[in-house]
Amino acid sequence: MIKRRVGSVALAGVSIFGLMAYAGATSASATPDAKPCAYSESGGRAWYNHCTSDGSSVQIMVTLTIGGDVGPICVHPGETDLGPSWRTKGAHYNGKLC
Repeated sequence: MIKRRVGSVALAGVSIFGLMAYAGATSASATPDAKPCAYSESGGRAWYNHCTSDGSSVQIMVTLTIGGDVGPICVHPGETDLGPSWRTKGAHYNGKLC
């Protein structure tokens, strides 16, 4: 089962340094436990973190340890739980919106 988790963003104050820092940041990086953008594994789970500033949803293909690619799966901005990491080898954006 694939589950979503979306982090929250809090922006305060605007300065040149703040704008420079924000230009490279995404909504998911605003929380301390945020996953890196794209595929990652942590806590025995596999995750796909779709980082975007435009709110778009994208299609990904998930590569399973046994069975090859599964998908396309539509993911929304934020973190999507892909299940146990032992079952998942990776995931990638297939270039399409959904």
